[in-house]
Amino acid sequence: MLALERAVRHLRLHPVQAVVVSAIVLFSMLTIGFGRGGISGASIGEWNRIMPDKTDGYRGLQLGESLPIRSDEWAVSLPFVLAQCRSEQFFPRVNSHINGGMDMFVETPCAPVWDWTALGQFHNWGFFLFGESHGLAWSWWTRYLLLPMFAFLFFLKWCKDDMLLSGVGAAAVTLGAPTQWWDTTVPYHLAYFFSTLVFLRQIFLVRGFVAAALSSLALMVSLSSYCFVMYPPFSLLLFPVLVLLAVYEVWSAERPLSKARMALAALALVGVVAELAYFFSVHDDTLGIVGASSYPGARFIRGGSFRFLCRRALLDWMSCYSPFVARLPKINPCQAAEYIGMSVPFFCGVTWAVYRRRVDVAIAALAVFAAILLAWCAFPWPPFLARWTGLFLIPVARASVVSGFVLLLCAIRWVALSSRDMDALSAPRWFVAVAVGVLVALRALAFFAADDIWRWFCSSWTKLGMLFVVATLTISASWSLLRGRRILFAVSLLVFSALTGCFVHPLVEGVSPIYDKVLSRVVMEIDGKNPGVWMSNDRVVAQLPVALGLKAYAGTQQYCDVHFWETVDPDKKFVDVWNRYGHRRIENFYGHGDPDNRRATDAIYFSLDEDKVRRLGIRYVIWRGEPLRLAWLRNIASVKSDHVYEVRPRKKMRRRKRLRQEGKLREHDYPEADEF
Repeated sequence: MLALERAVRHLRLHPVQAVVVSAIVLFSMLTIGFGRGGISGASIGEWNRIMPDKTDGYRGLQLGESLPIRSDEWAVSLPFVLAQCRSEQFFPRVNSHINGGMDMFVETPCAPVWDWTALGQFHNWGFFLFGESHGLAWSWWTRYLLLPMFAFLFFLKWCKDDMLLSGVGAAAVTLGAPTQWWDTTVPYHLAYFFSTLVFLRQIFLVRGFVAAALSSLALMVSLSSYCFVMYPPFSLLLFPVLVLLAVYEVWSAERPLSKARMALAALALVGVVAELAYFFSVHDDTLGIVGASSYPGARFIRGGSFRFLCRRALLDWMSCYSPFVARLPKINPCQAAEYIGMSVPFFCGVTWAVYRRRVDVAIAALAVFAAILLAWCAFPWPPFLARWTGLFLIPVARASVVSGFVLLLCAIRWVALSSRDMDALSAPRWFVAVAVGVLVALRALAFFAADDIWRWFCSSWTKLGMLFVVATLTISASWSLLRGRRILFAVSLLVFSALTGCFVHPLVEGVSPIYDKVLSRVVMEIDGKNPGVWMSNDRVVAQLPVALGLKAYAGTQQYCDVHFWETVDPDKKFVDVWNRYGHRRIENFYGHGDPDNRRATDAIYFSLDEDKVRRLGIRYVIWRGEPLRLAWLRNIASVKSDHVYEVRPRKKMRRRKRLRQEGKLREHDYPEADEF
C-alpha cells in the first residue's frame, strides 16, 4: 500500500490526467481483468426470467435489476452480436445463418463485421480481440466510461476550466434519461461526438509532432466510429452540432494554427472520407437496404404538433419516475426519456443577453439550431420546407431528444459565463421571476393539453411527492441559470440526472444467462446431431438459436426478408408490413390469419401451415405454450413450457397416410413426446 502511495505521488498527475488514467485503467479492468467474462451493464439477466432453468456451469453474477423494457438491448441486438461471434466465418458482413442471410451492418448499432470499416467500429474491437463475453463488456464501457471521460475533457474548455461544471456536465450527459434508455444508439453517438472534438483539440494543443499524429489517428477512429453506429435519426441530427463545435474548437485554439497541425487534421478527415467512400462503393446493397427501410410504408414526416410539444414538455419529469415505476401512461420509459427542460429559462436568458448586448457566438449558433428542432416538434411544416431541410425523414421524438441535449450544452456554458460576468449576464430578480412564472405556466398548460399524464401524476401521494421534488429541481436549475449561481445549478442538475439514470442498468458478469441454460443445451445437442433451421412462436425464444450461432429465423427482423414474406403472404395483401423493423410473432400453425401490424406498433403477427413451414426449410420449432398436436410435427424434447418439435420428413408422412387409409392408424394417434 505504501508503495502504491509513493508511486501515485511520484506520478504527480494533473487532475485531468488523473481522470484519463483512471478511466483507462477501470475500462481495462472491467472489460478484461475483473470476472471470468468481463463486467457489463446489460440487462442480459432477463434471460433468467425467460428461461429460469440453469445448468451446473451457470456463473452469471448480477448486482441490481434487469429491466424487461430494455428488450432492444438484451433480446434484439445482443443475440445478433453473439451470432457473429459464433459464425464459422470471421465476423461476416452477411450472416447466412440468420433469416437465410442478414446484412449485419443494418443492425443497430452495427454488429461486429470484419471489414475495412472495422477501424470505425471501436465499440466492436473487443469482440474481434477477446470474443463474445469480454467483447460485450468492451462495448458497454465504450459507452459508459469513455463518454463521461471525453465529455469532461470537452466541458473543461467549454466551461472555461470550471472543474465543477465540467464534472457535473459530464455526469448529466451520461446519466440523462435519453443516454441511459436509448443505450443502443445515443451513448455511442455521444461518446464519439465528444471524443472527436477532444482529439481535434489535442492536435493543436499537444507538444510534439508524434503526439499530434497520434491525436490525428484517434480523431479518424472517433469520427468514423460515429458514422458507423448506423442510426441515421440521431447521427444526422447531431452532425450539425458536431460541425459547429468543431469550428469552435479550431477557431478558439489556444496555440497558433501551424500548417503541419492543420495538415494532420485534414489528413484525419481525408481518412474518414476515404473510409466512407469505400463503404458507399463496396456496400451499396447495404445502403439500398437502409434507404428502402421504412416503419412502416413510405415515410414523409411533416413535423409535430402543439399537443405533442405539450406532452414532450412533461417527459423530463416522467424520466425521473421511469427507473422506479414499472409502467408509465401509454408510453414506455424509452419514449419518455428526455433531458431536463432548459428551453424556457435558456431562451429567456438569451433575450436578456441580447438586451445587454452580450451574446456568445457559440451559444448563439447552437441556440438557432435548437430553435429549428423545437419548431419541428411544435407544428406541421409545409411539405417543400420539410423536404428541403431533410427533416421529413426525422421523427419528432428524436428531434426533441437532440434539442434537449443541445440546450443542455448551452445552459452549462451559460452558467459558466454568467458566474464569471455577473453584472453583464445575470438577470435581475424581477426578470427571473417572470421567466420562472412563464415556465410554470407553460407546464400547467401542458398538463391540461396532456390530461392523461396529469391523471397519472395524481394517482398516488408518492407520485405527487416526487412531482414536487422534480418540479423544485427544475425551477431551482432555471433560477440559478438566469442568476449565474453555478453551485445551485450544478447540484440541481446532478440530482435530477441521478434520479433519471442511476438505476436503469445492473452490473452483470459474462453471457452465462444465455448459454448455460437447459433449453440451450437441449437445442445445441439436437442441432449437433442433425443440423437444421430453427424457429419459435415466441419472439424472444426465437432469438436463442440465433445467439447460439445456429441457422434460424430470428424473432426480430431489421429489414424486409423477401423470401420469408413471399412465402407467408403470397398474395401480398400486407406488403406494406414487410419492409419494416418489427418483432415477428407466430399466432398458430393452422394457417388461420394473415400478417398483421395493427395489434402493436412494433410487432408483426402471422400464421404458418405445413406447406409454408416446409417451403421455408424449417426443421425445428420451439413452441412456447400448450403442446401442439399436428401429424407433421414430432415432439422430440420438452423443457417446462417450451416444446421442441421436428418437422417430419415427407416420406414418413406418406407412410402414416397409407396406414390411416388402411385403418391401422387413427387420425389422432400420435406418439407421446420422446425422451431426450
